[in-house]
Amino acid sequence: RVIDPNGVVTCQPDNHSGGTITGVTADTGLTGSGTTGNITLSIIGPYQLPQRCPANQIAKWNGSVWTCANDNDTTYTAGTGLTLNGTAFTLDQTFTDNRYVNVTGDTMSGALTVTGSLSGNTVSGDGSGLTNLNAGNLASGLGSIVGGGVVNTASGVGATVPGGESNSAVGDYSFAAGRRANIDAAHDGAFLWADSTNLNFGSAAANEFAARSTGGVRFVTAVDATTGAPTAGVSLASGGTSWSVISDRNTKQNFKLLDGEEILEKISRLSVMSWNYKHEGNGAVPHWGPVAQDFKALFYPGRDDKTISTLEFDGVEMASIVALEKRTSEQKAEINALRAENSDLKARLERLERMMMSKEALAQK
Repeated sequence: RVIDPNGVVTCQPDNHSGGTITGVTADTGLTGSGTTGNITLSIIGPYQLPQRCPANQIAKWNGSVWTCANDNDTTYTAGTGLTLNGTAFTLDQTFTDNRYVNVTGDTMSGALTVTGSLSGNTVSGDGSGLTNLNAGNLASGLGSIVGGGVVNTASGVGATVPGGESNSAVGDYSFAAGRRANIDAAHDGAFLWADSTNLNFGSAAANEFAARSTGGVRFVTAVDATTGAPTAGVSLASGGTSWSVISDRNTKQNFKLLDGEEILEKISRLSVMSWNYKHEGNGAVPHWGPVAQDFKALFYPGRDDKTISTLEFDGVEMASIVALEKRTSEQKAEINALRAENSDLKARLERLERMMMSKEALAQK
């Protein structure tokens, strides 16, 4: 038998050692020795472990021999965050640090996730959670979560309130954030964001996206690669009711005047019809306008022919207005010239008529 470096006894050649063995000597607990031939080492009886102990006993070393004995060494010590009463351990509810939660005076049930102080908050829905909390938050919906803030409620299934104050996501799969954003129970899937105005901002429909932003709204779709300044996008000013588009001359290039008459000629070939979107149904009040395929083929060939942007439509409208104004001015000048000519002809005719009347009067005499 060979004992390998890991202490495993196997029947194999000894490939893990070298040199010549000149003798074997038994140490404490073993018997047997020798210098030649086969040598056998055996464990001395007192050092052998019992093969089996009676119930409620364990193998113990009594100082001279291993024997079966009762386990009377029952000394217990409560570690950090625990209390000990006899042999029963319980959580120390007076202890808190960044690894423990003080649940005194709070409610917890179901499969929960809690990070931070729970004081004054309630987590009750299976899979619901509270994170980085302050007082008065409630996460009671299945899989709901309140990320922080104060007096926030996420009671819908899968509802989320990331923080803020006095927000409520009662609809299932809803999201409320900011200050006093309140989603109704009937408005599942609603996304509501409210600014710091200390007034309620309620949801209006299921699956809506709504934002209260009394300071205005901006959407930036492109920026300067060096400065990060916005170069494209839209904004809605505070108190405004229509979008403003970035139209700064400094953001534009490749200027070229348009042929107004050509624009008007193309408009004359554009089909403008009344129609309804298929999702609206046949009884809906019809819309007026062209289809994107016709509009893009005439004015913006090569672009996406499934949509018409307000920028594209406004460009054609403005070019048409300018062309019509030019045509109107030219026609007005022509009309004024014709009026002057007509007035001159009328005056000449009146003179001729007077002359003819004078000749007739002389002839009668």
